[in-house]
Amino acid sequence: MADIYCCHFEYGGVSSRTYGLHFVNVETERFINVQGEISGVNIFNKRSKRNYLIDTDYTSSPVSYDIDIVTDDERTLTKLEQREIERWLFNRAKNMKLYIDPADDYDCGTYDKYMIVTSRPTVGEVGVVYLVVSSGSTYTAKRWNGASYEDLPNITLSSSTMTESSPNPTITSSFTRLSTNNNFIIAHKRYLRCRFINPTKLEYNGGVVGYRATLEADTGWWLQDPVKYSYTLSGAQNNVSISSETDIDEYIYPVTKLTVSSVIDPAQPITGITIVNETDNSSRMTEFALIVDGSALPPGSSITLDGETNNVASSAFYKFFISRNFPRILPFRTNTFSVSGPVSEISFEIVNRRNL
Repeated sequence: MADIYCCHFEYGGVSSRTYGLHFVNVETERFINVQGEISGVNIFNKRSKRNYLIDTDYTSSPVSYDIDIVTDDERTLTKLEQREIERWLFNRAKNMKLYIDPADDYDCGTYDKYMIVTSRPTVGEVGVVYLVVSSGSTYTAKRWNGASYEDLPNITLSSSTMTESSPNPTITSSFTRLSTNNNFIIAHKRYLRCRFINPTKLEYNGGVVGYRATLEADTGWWLQDPVKYSYTLSGAQNNVSISSETDIDEYIYPVTKLTVSSVIDPAQPITGITIVNETDNSSRMTEFALIVDGSALPPGSSITLDGETNNVASSAFYKFFISRNFPRILPFRTNTFSVSGPVSEISFEIVNRRNL
């Protein structure tokens, strides 16, 4: 797991800095796990004397370990603070998002570094984007690739966000200034969905300075905040691309939202809408019919498909969903989708999984 020792955190939308709390100890055995526990589903072939892997069982992968949470400088908590912390942090009825404070998480692999400079250095650090001050608050972005500087004209900086505006898709990430060298860290932040259960108080010098509890997560990986790829389409067929940066060798099932064109030309020889991942299996189609049992798919309507839960957001559209194949994305590569039919907009929202 990522080194969260001495890190502040955010849980359920509340920062631990509110009470001056941070992590100080994690049960060692589970702390060093890269992923949760998984096992193979195998079929043994008697003739070849081999096990053939047919699937992976993740049912035991959610992690659980003991963790200590104490105050900064071992400050004694007041009775009121204890009550507020215990109500906020422990034995919640459902899992909440746990983020590590970005200011403490310097080594987090999901962050990219950006440096504000008045003039770019002769040789830069590979992967770092240098934002060269050109005038006022305007910056020119360049990245050192090991041999030369690449222009990144699609990156702009405002007072609170770094925005990649072109080419599609549009990705906006919040940034936090580090304490030295005018560095910025940009992130789709990582989180665990978890809860803290079975707390006990930690006492020191006659007062309560923190708690020991069990962190119980619903998965064996960090999850990244969703990345959304949005496209505006025109014509009868379009190709769009999506990159996957997950650490798990499994299909990603995105939340896919498409908007049916407001005007459907009856003269066009189009019978439906199809979405195909050409990088995966071109014969596997996500398909909607335009007319079913005399009812027409309403022009201008929006359809949302949640591939992880096999859910179509509106039951009114389910009968038009004739293939029942939800879009899926291959890991570790760029996926190209072909979209055919009267679709004016489409977006894919994915959640990458990161090793602990």
